[in-house]
Amino acid sequence: MSVIKDEILKVKYQGMTIVDEVMDINKGSDIHAIKRLTGEEDYFRGHFPNNPVMPGVIIIEALAQASGILGFQTNKKKPDQIVTVFAGVDKR
Repeated sequence: MSVIKDEILKVKYQGMTIVDEVMDINKGSDIHAIKRLTGEEDYFRGHFPNNPVMPGVIIIEALAQASGILGFQTNKKKPDQIVTVFAGVDKR
């Protein structure tokens, strides 16, 4: 499934791809994607010193990337064929 991620998440700047691997996709429904962490990422050192918490904006970006992959796969489109915008997060 990581081939799907590599095809879709062609990010202009290195280090901006947060999704490392797509484990499973149920088109039109859900996606299971993962980010591998080492604990040595820069944001762990500076966000809350001595308390490694992943910043919320990075979590949201990971959700946006995963949902983008799901959207492209569901709609059978490539990034150059459709504009996708992550517009917000709603509380359920």
